[in-house]
Amino acid sequence: SFPITMNGTWNTDNLFIIAFVQNDADKYIVNSGNSNAGEFAGVVGVNGARQVIADAPQVTFGDANLLNIGFNNDTFDVSIDTSQLSDGWGAHLAYEGSDYQQFTVNLDPYESATFNVVMDTGPVGAGHVFVDVFSQGGGEIIESLEFVALAGGTDLLIVADDGLNFANDYYGPAIDASGKTYAIWDRGLGAVAGEDLLAYELVIWESGGNNQTLDEADRAALDMVLAADGNLILAGEDLLESLYVQGGAARLWYQTKMRISYGTGDSNNLVVNGLAGTVGEGLAFTLSGGDPDQIALIASQSQYVTEAFQFGNGEPAGVQTEYSDYKVLTLPWGLERVPDEADRVAIIDGALDWMGLLDPMGTEDVPLANAVLRQNAPNPFNPSTKISLVMDQTGPARLEIFNARGQLVRVLVDETLAQGEHAVVWNGLTDGGQRAASGTYFYRLSTGDDQLTRKMSLVK
Repeated sequence: SFPITMNGTWNTDNLFIIAFVQNDADKYIVNSGNSNAGEFAGVVGVNGARQVIADAPQVTFGDANLLNIGFNNDTFDVSIDTSQLSDGWGAHLAYEGSDYQQFTVNLDPYESATFNVVMDTGPVGAGHVFVDVFSQGGGEIIESLEFVALAGGTDLLIVADDGLNFANDYYGPAIDASGKTYAIWDRGLGAVAGEDLLAYELVIWESGGNNQTLDEADRAALDMVLAADGNLILAGEDLLESLYVQGGAARLWYQTKMRISYGTGDSNNLVVNGLAGTVGEGLAFTLSGGDPDQIALIASQSQYVTEAFQFGNGEPAGVQTEYSDYKVLTLPWGLERVPDEADRVAIIDGALDWMGLLDPMGTEDVPLANAVLRQNAPNPFNPSTKISLVMDQTGPARLEIFNARGQLVRVLVDETLAQGEHAVVWNGLTDGGQRAASGTYFYRLSTGDDQLTRKMSLVK
């Protein structure tokens, strides 16, 4: 406890008390809280991060310290809201050796209580819980704290730097269709460490309309990804502008890492066309709004940079950078601006394919010596598509459909085929008769020891 001395001229209604959680070893302030001083008040400080990447099936967050800073004795109700947890996730509060969904503690002025949030992590995604602290004396919630744990071992990481809605509603479903697993890091809750980013096949940094993104700490973390020959997608309509405004090292960063520069402002164009032989091949759409940045190409860097998309006025609307052994796709707009889900899926699939991350078959193709396998048509398709093949001579043939995880979905042909051309229609059903989900699929023709695989997309 500590005394507070006030003279008669103080207006206690305007008095705030601030509490700090400090590391005794180096005096670093790891958290703080504040509250109006009065008869009933309290603050909660957490010793450590409230967002972590799990390295075990259960995560225990740092000590949460509840301090009564009111002038009177008070009783506090501490509860945890787990309603946003997905199946396979769980969470509880640990207090004085027992587990609770809610507990009550009585504290004298400047007395504290310590508890922990414990989360049982699921196999993929992330878990979000909220801890509310209710003052019975004051009759109100004095603190509401969010705790987040990301499942370890997922394929991709989305860093959401403009809230979670875009990541959840647009990026997540597009990744789901590819068969990849992902987790979402909320940049608003804290910076992500570069060491943690190294665990992922691909990092997607989506900044939406945030014009204050990619600060020095963020760039240092992403530098570790690129130094490890990693893969990165940068997507946001004000991302380049943010770096330009920061100036100095930030401008040098996009010039040396992405090998591009910032133009003179916004593109003032929403029509986007994909270019052949790139991530954007076959795509054409109109963004739903926003003010995408201008990308300025650097002539001396053309061997490292390929235009993947162009705006309707012919200016770059997205570029692929391949420098050293890392790959970066830079989009001056986000998937939230792409109206059609099929196009969003195709963008993610194209990026994964370019980065060499779509290899579900686990085996290398052997060129067909006695057959030809043609690209399916239409592609993308819904609900059915035709696959054509040519047999140079009569012989055994097996035509199979696999999903993006390499799981067998359907066997279309498993017999001896006569010499000549054959056409097989896949109606989008699995061998079990269920409708296949939208996403990327692979069809493989095997003739003896030879095989060839092609990719197709089912859209809904």
